[in-house]
Amino acid sequence: MTRIMYDAIYPKNIPANAQIVASYVDGKWPNYSQAVALFPEALHVSIAAFPEDDAMALDVEQYDATPQQAPGWAARQRKRGYAHPIVYMSAAAWPQVRSEFHKQGVPEPLYWVADYDGVRSIPDGAIAKQFQGTTAPGFDLSAVADYVPGLDGEDMALTTDDVGRIAHAVWAYDQQGVRNQAWAYLRQAADPSMFAKAIVAALPKGGSAPLTEADIEAAVRKVFADAAS
Repeated sequence: MTRIMYDAIYPKNIPANAQIVASYVDGKWPNYSQAVALFPEALHVSIAAFPEDDAMALDVEQYDATPQQAPGWAARQRKRGYAHPIVYMSAAAWPQVRSEFHKQGVPEPLYWVADYDGVRSIPDGAIAKQFQGTTAPGFDLSAVADYVPGLDGEDMALTTDDVGRIAHAVWAYDQQGVRNQAWAYLRQAADPSMFAKAIVAALPKGGSAPLTEADIEAAVRKVFADAAS
């Protein structure tokens, strides 16, 4: 699955139900503030056309930033606290942009690639692809990954206390009054505190943060397997 992101010179042209909107903080059409006001419920991607300006994304194309300027811009975004800068460029320019990051010794950013093939897909190594331009009444369309760091929030480091609280919440959750039948034997044999302690005990030795989603999933699987044996 992918999501759709809209961008337009005039944000009023974007559909009212847009979930992700990209807009400029500078350049000929600095419309970011207008887009945020028009779409208060949407996720927003700010774009800088010029490398001296700060934003979530940098536009690398003719008359805007150059491939050579992208690494320095990305490094500055990270230094100011934005950990996941995005660089937008055409599919044809992408190899040159990547080469500049390697040449300058700067970790690569997230990539938003423009390729107007009309196909709602995202190439490997990118988080978005602008696949259609100038759609009536005047907006571009991009396919966006289901999760984009910085846009959708950050992964959080979890302590064993965090995991314990999550386990309590999972135990208590009862959507529409229908219990998960796979948990029936656990509900008969344990209580939330015992379940939480079992999950924590099954974590990697020490259970020290940061714990990954895979660590927690493995611990839950182990508790289920032990209870069923």
